[in-house]
Amino acid sequence: MNIRSIDMQVMINAADQASKVNNQNKDQAYLVQHHINEETKQVIKQEQTSIQTSHRTVYNTIQDQERSKKHKRGPQNRTGRKGHKKKTENTERKNSRSIDIKI
Repeated sequence: MNIRSIDMQVMINAADQASKVNNQNKDQAYLVQHHINEETKQVIKQEQTSIQTSHRTVYNTIQDQERSKKHKRGPQNRTGRKGHKKKTENTERKNSRSIDIKI
């Protein structure tokens, strides 16, 4: 073998090694990027759920406030008319007695 062929072989081996290292670096870079993307997706999901829950709590508090406003009417007269009662014989007697006494 002459010196030129040895130099060419060394250069070919070096190029092969460089391409292997480059491919390994690309694979590692892809894995790192994929991992970062997955973490980013998880963080985004967590943020979205927290935003949704906060929106839901705000909405629920607003609804509760509106409901409480509707139900605040002040004191109610509970001794109102409670429907028509049939007059029994006893009540008719009492009424007739009271009328007789008044006259």
